[in-house]
Amino acid sequence: DGGLRCAPVPPRDHVVGRQVDHVQAALRQAGSERPGVGRLLQLDHQAGVADGLEALIARILVVGLWLAMGLILVGVALMLATGTDPFDHGAIPPFDLAQIPSEMLALQPVGFLWAGIVLIIALPIGRVMVAGVGFLAAHDRRMALISLLVLLVVLASIVAAIGTGS
Repeated sequence: DGGLRCAPVPPRDHVVGRQVDHVQAALRQAGSERPGVGRLLQLDHQAGVADGLEALIARILVVGLWLAMGLILVGVALMLATGTDPFDHGAIPPFDLAQIPSEMLALQPVGFLWAGIVLIIALPIGRVMVAGVGFLAAHDRRMALISLLVLLVVLASIVAAIGTGS
């Protein structure tokens, strides 16, 4: 046929990705010739690690939240199955971390409820730990130190709360 034919245009992401690859290759080549270019490559590596780290943390938080909500839902369902009103504002059952697994195996609602609550509390702590390890992997000592300090403050708060029985 006599119509005009155009070459297929690659998707925008493919074109941008190829351009980024060319820029990175040029920076690597110039890195041996010019001081300061090596720092740009290090920053580029840190950005790549940070992107992967954020995706990992997001997955952990989402899966953890769904799991915690599932545990709490099972606890509420077991309460309803045993005729216990979930909205009855009686005494709060005692918290004993060591008893949670046996309570869950015995299908006691309190075990599932405490497990869900503990998981919800543990998720931000896990986030700080994963971030700290990621910062160490990216050789970002300053942010790794900040993560460690945040973790120490949170753990000190937990220890203080347990010590006062709060």
